[in-house]
Amino acid sequence: MIEVVWRAFRFDFRDDAELRVNLARHIMPLIVRLRYHMTLENPLLADIRVSYPLPLAMAADAASVLAEKFDADVSDDEVGYIALLFALSLERKATSYAKKHVLVVCASGVGSARLLAYRLQSQFSSNFETVETCDASEFEERDISDIDYIFTTVPLERHVSIPVVHVSLFLDDSSKRDVKRVIDQSEAESAQSYFSPELFFAHAPLSSREEVISFLCERAADVVGLPENFEELVWKRECAAATSFGNLVALPHPYEAVSPRTFVAVALLDHPVDWGGNPVQAVFLAGVAHDAGIDLEAFYRSMVGLFTTEKAIQRILGDMRLEVLLNELEGE
Repeated sequence: MIEVVWRAFRFDFRDDAELRVNLARHIMPLIVRLRYHMTLENPLLADIRVSYPLPLAMAADAASVLAEKFDADVSDDEVGYIALLFALSLERKATSYAKKHVLVVCASGVGSARLLAYRLQSQFSSNFETVETCDASEFEERDISDIDYIFTTVPLERHVSIPVVHVSLFLDDSSKRDVKRVIDQSEAESAQSYFSPELFFAHAPLSSREEVISFLCERAADVVGLPENFEELVWKRECAAATSFGNLVALPHPYEAVSPRTFVAVALLDHPVDWGGNPVQAVFLAGVAHDAGIDLEAFYRSMVGLFTTEKAIQRILGDMRLEVLLNELEGE
């Protein structure tokens, strides 16, 4: 099950011992239910669909292994329980993925710089790996090749290519918002790089799930250069479980990562189509590069944040321009 998630999403849970134990504990009674066609209601399913669409997609892929092994359908209720296990693992991994290195520049002494650094580390511990300090007079000669963000209490004359944020010495609420904004913007820019005008289709004249998937796969093949079995792998994933998450959104993707590069092809429809029992009007066909590595967290986090924001999806469907979609990814 973990290997299937790795192949499709390029999230690596293979060394996550806690997830393995949690899955093993859950699957033993689940196997009994599958063998004897027993049902177990999940009262949290509606909330899981809204709050954890990515873990739910991972769980659906993972559950396909059980469905094949025991020749039984794994219900949405059961998939929801498995999703919670992946959600827990993702929450734990959130503190270790893509942490950034920060430099704090102050003019009022080492003590005040360290105080600000402590406040930043305390407030944004899940985002920052290291927070170093530097006096303003030393900044001109400071090596910043390993720095991702600079937070400063004084104007800087040196021109740098990395984000610079002016903050108050005591990191007031306004400064906290500025810090969060630059972090979110960096993640949004990472996600935006996977979208392109060539793979954005507004008012797509399509009336079924089959037409949408075929259309997007064909266009993506022309632009990206996909293997011949790409659409077959997308349908293999759809047959395991529909990729609609509610909120009029679907995220079809192949059963395993086979794309030469990561991309998202978008079809916005004038009227919803049936997608495994759910109405869908915004379709995001995602292809993950086969050599993408494990750090696509910023991309998935931005996408999941978009999918679970009803107003954002309504604005995208109401306007149907790529610029609006990209702005929503930034949270504007």
